[in-house]
Amino acid sequence: MMRRDSPLSDISESRALDSRMGWIVLSGFLIRLLYLGIAFLEVFRDQPLFQSSLFMVSSVDYWDIEQRFYQFASRVYKWQKIPYVNYPLEYPQLAGGLFQLIYSFQPGNFQAFALSLHLIQLPLELLTTAIIYKLALHIYSRRHASVVALFYNLSPIVLHTWVSRYDAIPVFLTLTSLYLILRRRYLPSFLMVAVGVMFKWYPVLLLLPYLSYMRSEGLSQKVIVSSLRVLGVFCFAVILPFIVLSPQFFLESYVFHFGRGWNYQSLWVLFLLVVGRVSEGGFSSGFVSNVSIFLQLVGWLSVLTFRIRGSRALIMACSYVLMVFVFFIKFYSPQYAAWFTPFLLLSLSGSWDWLLQVLLQVSIYVEYPVLWNLRFSEVYPYFYWAVASKFLLLLMSISTITLHLLQQRSVQDSAQPELSDSDRRSGKIEDKSISRFEASE
Repeated sequence: MMRRDSPLSDISESRALDSRMGWIVLSGFLIRLLYLGIAFLEVFRDQPLFQSSLFMVSSVDYWDIEQRFYQFASRVYKWQKIPYVNYPLEYPQLAGGLFQLIYSFQPGNFQAFALSLHLIQLPLELLTTAIIYKLALHIYSRRHASVVALFYNLSPIVLHTWVSRYDAIPVFLTLTSLYLILRRRYLPSFLMVAVGVMFKWYPVLLLLPYLSYMRSEGLSQKVIVSSLRVLGVFCFAVILPFIVLSPQFFLESYVFHFGRGWNYQSLWVLFLLVVGRVSEGGFSSGFVSNVSIFLQLVGWLSVLTFRIRGSRALIMACSYVLMVFVFFIKFYSPQYAAWFTPFLLLSLSGSWDWLLQVLLQVSIYVEYPVLWNLRFSEVYPYFYWAVASKFLLLLMSISTITLHLLQQRSVQDSAQPELSDSDRRSGKIEDKSISRFEASE
């Protein structure tokens, strides 16, 4: 009989884990193929899967892909423009480069452009699934890790975002970065953050949790500075040519989002409803805009009040900063939920937590696209009920994460002695999950 602690037992267990992860990734692949088929059926019919006077059920929204990504690449190509030099785009440079690359293969063919964008993101989504499973496995049981990975692939917001936007790319990069930093690969981790920032701005929010975690783990100033240098050098190398060629258009691309006003899915529409100042035009500056940015900044900085030690604490801190940023944002969009969903799935574990996440996902999908057409209705306020429900559930999720982080800090203060400076320099680790994470690799 094989001993459980024998090398053969370890090999057998490793193969079992690889087999389970393979089945989970295969399931994700089949789910996405089915979803892509449904989305293409909807596009072919040129109408939602179901639509009535009150609500609609839809699997895809091509507005951003057609009116922003494709139109940008098409105009740059046809008008012989230089992106970010004499033709601005509100997305970072690597995103614009990707749109141009896809367009160049079949110029003028929107269907090919959209399909290529889906297919480019498909393997990244499968890799994201594998990373989620591996991260969950080193915190929870195999069964729980499988449920987390499957939940991610069945999330209506994740699936809708995959075929309607390009956010699956920065999501993959942020999860890869998290995996690398927990493996103590700090320079590659910060490089992944840098690449993510050059596709979408939001990965920069992870810097504070990362730096706090690195400080708590007793890393030297040299390692932290080197990691930040990798991020800064990469981003600067990408944007430098555009700064030199046209500072004006470069800044126009970067400040675009600061000038955007609230939209009907944001927290501020509820505020404006209360004070009676909602109008179809909205406004792009003033009190609400300034308060929104201020609260986002305060929320981001507040993560420094937590002691971020250990893998689960870091994951929860990342979830916290992303959710707080989205909560106070003035131009909310459904794909923002895809940013924090994998981190939130990895953070919570109880029955109440699962119910909370299911309700949150459903409320976001009900808000958009199900009740989206009722945003102008003065007779049926269901859309704004969905908006209110979404933010209430999001606030409850933030509160739950905050409570977990505070509880973890109190446990660490009372039960775990501080390491001395010499112990920290020698590489001793208190967090068992990290030791287990590294040992299994």
